[in-house]
Amino acid sequence: MNYSEFQQQYEHDADKEAASLGRLAPSELVERVRTGHHGQHFQIWRAIAQRVPLASAGPLLIDVLRSDAEYLTRYHAAAALLGMLKISDIKAVDLAVAGREQRIDAVEATLRRRLSGG
Repeated sequence: MNYSEFQQQYEHDADKEAASLGRLAPSELVERVRTGHHGQHFQIWRAIAQRVPLASAGPLLIDVLRSDAEYLTRYHAAAALLGMLKISDIKAVDLAVAGREQRIDAVEATLRRRLSGG
């Protein structure tokens, strides 16, 4: 299998995963993340961002960012959260790499303000 074929297969499998996640209730998406069932193609993060209310998704995503989950998991969780909060001056990579705590604290403060109506 060459790279082009690999890419096509990956995208096909990611589309199937996204479709499967699209049939789940938002609460089921949250439960999957809480129990560490993130899937294989990072589509759960897009589903969370699109379908789970910020009040439920935000704290959950902060927990993932603070966890010892693998880098790509933290990266995609960060991208979902930044998109939900419409933060563009912080990059997902900045919330996924070592030394990320201070940046996560800043995003969490924004989340708290948004959830409190501020």
